[in-house]
Amino acid sequence: MTVRTATIQDAELIARFNQAMAMETESKALDWGTISAGVERMVRNPELGFYLVFEPDTGGQITGCLGITFEWSDWRNGLFWWIQSVYVSPDSREQGVFTAMYHEVQKQPGKYLMSSESDCTLNETIKEPCALTLVSACMKRITSF
Repeated sequence: MTVRTATIQDAELIARFNQAMAMETESKALDWGTISAGVERMVRNPELGFYLVFEPDTGGQITGCLGITFEWSDWRNGLFWWIQSVYVSPDSREQGVFTAMYHEVQKQPGKYLMSSESDCTLNETIKEPCALTLVSACMKRITSF
């Protein structure tokens, strides 16, 4: 398996993953023009953030993605990384895809990894298709700069 930074060639599938995630977690249909342009913009502009993607050993298309966006904190004089847009294709769930992507993020020193506190209210033991996305939003790691 390979976890790597997404390229422009991955943008369409990441946008499709985002549409699927929004439908699974919020029963919300995302506009294709908006989501595809938004994903492409972040892939082309690393100052906005980046996506990691998971490629299985068997080759073929990516089976998961994880987005990181940035927020500067003047209170802490530090950069926060927000985990969002996490998706794993249904046939690849519970196989370590998210864990591999999250471990890749953890390798980056000196970052704060954050999520919204409101995302952490879900009982993490729920085994529904969207649980991976919701549990991932609750994971945090704080390191010094």
